[in-house]
Amino acid sequence: MSLNAEPISGSIADDFPDISLNPNPRSKYGCESLFIDGVDIVANRLFGPQPKTSTYLCIWEIHVGCIKSCLSTPQLNVFLAALKSFDSGFDDVLDAPAKEVSLPLDPDGEFLFA
Repeated sequence: MSLNAEPISGSIADDFPDISLNPNPRSKYGCESLFIDGVDIVANRLFGPQPKTSTYLCIWEIHVGCIKSCLSTPQLNVFLAALKSFDSGFDDVLDAPAKEVSLPLDPDGEFLFA
């Protein structure tokens, strides 16, 4: 299982109008604030006998290219708020299923190489 992403770039606009009024926002707001020179994530898994054990071992390899950024303080605050809202989707305790109906954990050995 792998995920390979080409270089990623983004920008933060201080005043962004409705997208329907400007169908191509990059033409006006083309100043690049953040650049990541590619991301490669690979998961190598060793599967066990079914149905008792699904995975014995999982080795994750994460390679992130060069990261370049040029953000002002207000842009950094916007970027951190966006990361915080993205993270809340993964740690949403209020909307998580109850422990009684959640699936049982299937422990395995996991290793991370970064």
